[in-house]
Amino acid sequence: MPGTFGSLAATILVAVIFYQPYFIELKDSQMHFGVGGGYINPDYIVYVITILALFFWIIGIWASERYSKQINKEDPKQVVIDEVAGIFVSFSLISLIYSGLYLLNNGEFIIYLVLMFWVFPVTFILFRIFDIWKPWHVGYADKHMKGGVGIMADDIIAGVYTAISFYIIFFVLKLFGVLDHLVSVDNF
Repeated sequence: MPGTFGSLAATILVAVIFYQPYFIELKDSQMHFGVGGGYINPDYIVYVITILALFFWIIGIWASERYSKQINKEDPKQVVIDEVAGIFVSFSLISLIYSGLYLLNNGEFIIYLVLMFWVFPVTFILFRIFDIWKPWHVGYADKHMKGGVGIMADDIIAGVYTAISFYIIFFVLKLFGVLDHLVSVDNF
């Protein structure tokens, strides 16, 4: 249960970073960002999420190693920084891939991810599935890697699997027009 709370807290933190007080305006089917008191320019959010993912990963290796040695347990359930890092890796990869798609498609995808809150619960659920189920490389890392790297590795790999699964779902929904029905530029 601590892993679920750690993952949920990290997801909420990412959502707060994404939905900080910037205003978004649609004119002629184009999005325009303006300053509404936000601290991070929307153009840099992907970098902030990626830097935080790396930060939590590095600090997590050190902290979980120390704590596990202190209490003499290999993967203590009280350690949730691995889930936090995994969630941030998920959102980092989702954001980086999305940024690349956005650049390649001259903004065609922008409406789907920026205005869609469903990204957060879907990513959270996918991450928890991979973190609990531990398929393929996730399970291997969990069983065979030791110390702080081992504690962190399975969740980082689960984060990578989450991003891959997210985009499989995203493109299937886009292919069948489901996203077109969920978001209409005319509604904004």
